[in-house]
Amino acid sequence: MFGAIDERGFINSFDRKGFTHKKGGSELLSNSHDAGSTRALIDVCRDKIKLIDNGRGMNITQLGNMFTMYRENHTGDKSMGVSGVGAKPSLYLLSKRDGNPSPVTIFTHTEDGEYLKAIVPFDKMKEEGKYTGMIEHMAMTEEEMGEFNADRGNPVGTTITMKYSETTHEYFEKQFSNDRKTMDLSDRLDCIFGKTKMEISYRDYESAEGANKKLPLYDYFGGERPAYYAGIKEDIIEHWLDRDNKDRFVWENGVTEWEFTPKSKNISKKPEPVQCKTGWTNIGFYLLKNGMRRDVRLFDERNPVKTTVKNKNDAVTVVYGNQSYKYNLCEYDEEFFEGGKEELKINIGKLFIIRNEQYIASIELDEFKITSARASADAFMKTVLHRTELSYCTKSCHENRMDMAIGIQENKNQHVASDIPANLTRLISHIKKLRYSEIIDYFELKCKEINDEYERVQKEELERQEELEKARQEEMEKMRQEELEKARKDGIEKARQDELEKMRQEELEMLRQEDLEKARQEELEMLRQEELEKQANLEKLRKEEFEKQANLEKVRQEELEKANLEKLRKEEFEKQDDLERVKQEELEQPTIQEEAQAEELEAKQRKVSKMVQTRMTVANGIKALNHIKQENLTEHHELINDMLISYSDRCAADQLKQYILVLTFGQRIDILLVLIDEKYQGNYEADMKEGAKLFRAMN
Repeated sequence: MFGAIDERGFINSFDRKGFTHKKGGSELLSNSHDAGSTRALIDVCRDKIKLIDNGRGMNITQLGNMFTMYRENHTGDKSMGVSGVGAKPSLYLLSKRDGNPSPVTIFTHTEDGEYLKAIVPFDKMKEEGKYTGMIEHMAMTEEEMGEFNADRGNPVGTTITMKYSETTHEYFEKQFSNDRKTMDLSDRLDCIFGKTKMEISYRDYESAEGANKKLPLYDYFGGERPAYYAGIKEDIIEHWLDRDNKDRFVWENGVTEWEFTPKSKNISKKPEPVQCKTGWTNIGFYLLKNGMRRDVRLFDERNPVKTTVKNKNDAVTVVYGNQSYKYNLCEYDEEFFEGGKEELKINIGKLFIIRNEQYIASIELDEFKITSARASADAFMKTVLHRTELSYCTKSCHENRMDMAIGIQENKNQHVASDIPANLTRLISHIKKLRYSEIIDYFELKCKEINDEYERVQKEELERQEELEKARQEEMEKMRQEELEKARKDGIEKARQDELEKMRQEELEMLRQEDLEKARQEELEMLRQEELEKQANLEKLRKEEFEKQANLEKVRQEELEKANLEKLRKEEFEKQDDLERVKQEELEQPTIQEEAQAEELEAKQRKVSKMVQTRMTVANGIKALNHIKQENLTEHHELINDMLISYSDRCAADQLKQYILVLTFGQRIDILLVLIDEKYQGNYEADMKEGAKLFRAMN
């Protein structure tokens, strides 16, 4: 008997299953969604990273099944999982630190169930080349239960915990920053889970308390009908298996069912009516959505624009919308994608495939090539701005015919677009063209409505103008007659007013002459008064100047007398000082002699000759210490330590030595200077204690 599984090779295959951090992160969130989670939180701590959800949690059997390879954990469920493989390599990859896997711990709790945890030692698995029986499970500790409950409002769900990894941290951080706007759709959590109702949040150790970042989800077809030109068009494509075990895709349009029929060697070029489905097996159905989001910058129904364009061959093309905006994304897409980069348009212009509410991939349809999108404004609108989405719900199992038809592999992140049957892609392209033509018809209708309305308004305006003109002419004639009558009456009145005005002017002139004479007399009187005031002010100033000179002379005499008196007093003080100094010198002379005798005696007692005795004053000693500090002469550190001990007579020598060791060289000198100042209290000419040692060290 042969057949075995090499577990080391099996574990090493985790690195080769097409998983990356981007794929692994979405795989774990898919599991949270399948567990019924409405909220998922990525919590990056300084020492670990946690993925917290509020799903149903797992019992002991389900927890064991999670780590059974190739087990169809969701058989019969409409889940995002496919083959029961994804969680293991995803955890393995996200746990890596410096390229090596590390242990992962799963904490889980069901309603009324046990608080369980499982430890997955990926590091030991890799080292020992063993998978079977390596995963331990046990009950949570009280501390772990406390943290588990604190992380969620309702203590039900699952928490995945792994050691901190900078690569994993940067992956999740980028998903919640503007950097994600330049990523491929299949790597973005906001696109992958755009169809779900799951709230995905992020926080890290630098976030403020309670400041979780909520991920806005991208769903192009998630708006209401008014958000789209002519609404969203939905079509059902049924998946059948015929008697020859061939996949058949049927679209019902009205009362007729259509398909691109498989022939002996190829597929029909045009859709054909389905002849008979006897003996066929229904596999399921796909929902095809077509639509184009409204953007008034491109096409405004209230002010529609229609342009006729000729190409190089003089072929005429009708283009709808504002031509200056023809190659830009719509407003909704600009919230999720930065700029109008070609690679972004290539991504979003393809057919979206959605499986069980999860975005899987985008594929390019043969009749809607992205490379032709820039050929014209109409091509760009048809290929990029008009969007198409194929979604389906199916039960998860290895042999799922719908998954196989769509090209989904064991790892659903590895999608093979070439596996999709041609009769399906052609049917999708046919419907897409039909629905796009309906949008063009909608644009044409709006342009026609505006034109018809414009003509009606123009006609009504013309009739209104004719009526206004007739009324205006009648009014003008009436006004002319009234003006003639008024002119006659005005002529009589004008003559009377002219006479009155003449009399008034004469009277005004007489009054003006009287006012001028009065003003002249008042001006003369004012000038006379000003001259008198000026003479009085001059006299006052002369008097004040005379008094000022007299006061200055008086002050000068007083200052002179004061200076003479001060000089005499100073001379008297100097005489007194001279007498005092003479007396002091007479008193100090014996003292100096006595000090000299004492010094000589001390030198004899120490048996040191007077010629080799060295003394230093306090002032010179302070200068020497400051010099040692400024020049950082650390070779004298033992001398400084001895002097500190000598001057610090209030502390025990052993304790002082321990204290000195923690001080810097400069701090020791600063403390020594303070002690010297306290000891001599300004008597800087006295002999300094330890001065001889300091003198010899400096010389």
